Amino acid sequence: MKRKDCFFGLHFDYHAAEHMKDVGKEINPDVIERIVTEVKPDFVQCDTKGHPGYTSYPTKVGYTAPGLAKDILREWRTVTKRHNILLFSHYSGVWDQKAMKEHPEWAVIGKDGKVTDKASVFGEYVDKLLIPQLKELALEYEIDGAWIDGECWAHTMDYSPMAKSAWNGREEEYTIDNPAVREFMRNGFFDYVNHYREEVKKVAPNFEITSNWLNTEWVPDNICCTDFISGDLTPTNCIDRARFGARLIQSFGRHWDLMAWGIGFPVHYVKGSVQLCQEASVIISLGGGFQLYNLQSPQKTLMDEWAIGEWAKTAQFVRRHQPYCQDNEIIPDVGILYSKDAYYKSLGSQLFFSETGYNMELSGILTAFCDAGRSVSVILAERATEIDFSAYKTIVVTDLGCMEASAKEKLLEYVNAGGEAVFCGVNTVELFAEELGLSLAKPISTICRLAGDDYEQEIRRPYVKIVNREYVDAIQMYECSVEGDINCMSPPPAIRVCGETIPAFMTLRMGKGIAAVMPLNIGELYNSERTYVLKRFFHACLSKLREGKVSHNKPSQADIVIAEKDGKEYIHLINLLGDHRAVNVRTFDSIPPIYGIEVRYLTERQPKEIIDCETDKTIDFSYQDGALTVCTDMGIYKILQIRY
Repeated sequence: MKRKDCFFGLHFDYHAAEHMKDVGKEINPDVIERIVTEVKPDFVQCDTKGHPGYTSYPTKVGYTAPGLAKDILREWRTVTKRHNILLFSHYSGVWDQKAMKEHPEWAVIGKDGKVTDKASVFGEYVDKLLIPQLKELALEYEIDGAWIDGECWAHTMDYSPMAKSAWNGREEEYTIDNPAVREFMRNGFFDYVNHYREEVKKVAPNFEITSNWLNTEWVPDNICCTDFISGDLTPTNCIDRARFGARLIQSFGRHWDLMAWGIGFPVHYVKGSVQLCQEASVIISLGGGFQLYNLQSPQKTLMDEWAIGEWAKTAQFVRRHQPYCQDNEIIPDVGILYSKDAYYKSLGSQLFFSETGYNMELSGILTAFCDAGRSVSVILAERATEIDFSAYKTIVVTDLGCMEASAKEKLLEYVNAGGEAVFCGVNTVELFAEELGLSLAKPISTICRLAGDDYEQEIRRPYVKIVNREYVDAIQMYECSVEGDINCMSPPPAIRVCGETIPAFMTLRMGKGIAAVMPLNIGELYNSERTYVLKRFFHACLSKLREGKVSHNKPSQADIVIAEKDGKEYIHLINLLGDHRAVNVRTFDSIPPIYGIEVRYLTERQPKEIIDCETDKTIDFSYQDGALTVCTDMGIYKILQIRY
């Protein structure tokens, strides 16, 4: 088996450190046996070297944990090999505290001239330690691959002599504020990953490697220097993070998986199977593999041996749905166009960061479309020339400070030829103002007030004022002026509605198609401070767009995804109820079912039957005027197969 064949895995680590004693002294191979026989993962990832830089096995080329009493890794390899289960290394790459302490000449040097605990990607660390240790794992332990941690998110601006020597420009230009230097630093990281992967494969060609969070919202470049894509989600509210992150990863068209934390952080509250199955559903419905992270024990095998049964229940849930999910392809409906250029522009002087303004705005708009019951996928702007835009009912762009020229041209061609595009956010409206024929004026303040038929709400987010443009339809808002200190609560600021309304959302004729414009930034707001009024506004906006290929009658309660696998069409429904967004709820074991969810799916072919994939029983449906309608109840996850 190769990683591309895997669908469910387990990840364990504990980051061996200098202070730990009796490491592995009480390890019990019978516990490992229980894990692999009861949970039955395709692969296991276990600790080999964490951020402190000590190995949790007796290395010949680095720094073994001082308290190592027994070779833990050998025990994991023995049991997993006996059961034909792949074993991967959890290995910290750029971030290595011990090696940088012992070899400061390998380290990133900060602007202040101080040595950091991060390795320079331009230095000798990769050749003197990282590559030799990966070869050691591959050849002496017969490990199948490595999940390299502490990588892109640990990569920082480097003022070391090695980095400056590799820089071809003038020394006075060598600053993080220079875009060319930031690009140089990023390319240095890509070269570093390419280098260690290629070198290890010279002696172990089947050894598979990924660099954590490469080809994701952290590093959205359409490059291929790893064997698969992987990352670990946040321990809390990972549902919404996965809804965005998994769709972006899926757009790269390569094998991928995402890791859910099976514990809370920083206190290690253990999640149960109900919570984990909900998190898994979001990921596997989009075709990706699912892996589950829990703690190894430095002294024993696991911190939470009692939870093996919960992991087994989760594994059984994932396996039941694997035949309908693994490596499926999302059928185009709503496409969110993701621009790498816009991402990097919004980063400013950072190298990589997932929570940049562009990502947060796009994530919120994507969540809003999902909540409204639309099937959403991401279109990677770098791959725009490979993609048939005409297959999408609606294409959305948001908060674009800039955009790849080829993608912009193709988007405009799509609209003029009869497509429908939604332009969201101040940056986007300003970028496309000329093509949309918009006249823009400076707003009075950064506060406006939505004005719907059955709602009003104050919005404290940037907006742009559109003037002198005829529209097909619109939802209005008021400009507001502010008297007093906007940040002061006592007394509160006076916010006064001013003048006539201006568009908060408008649809325009553009060639043979429709352009919809939302000239305010509310994507991040939708995720961070969601209100029922904001949901009403989004639903009002979507009611002015064309009907999607698929929709349902339980907005915000369920995600819906239409996908194809092996020539068959499937409708995936994921239950979003429960406490996954509650900041004071770390774990939960109950998710209410959804009753009477009615799905409407536009298809030119009349179905013969609809199958509930879990029960393999037919479900009643109706078909009229090109629309399939089916009503069902659901627990955590429901997959319906359409048979023609």
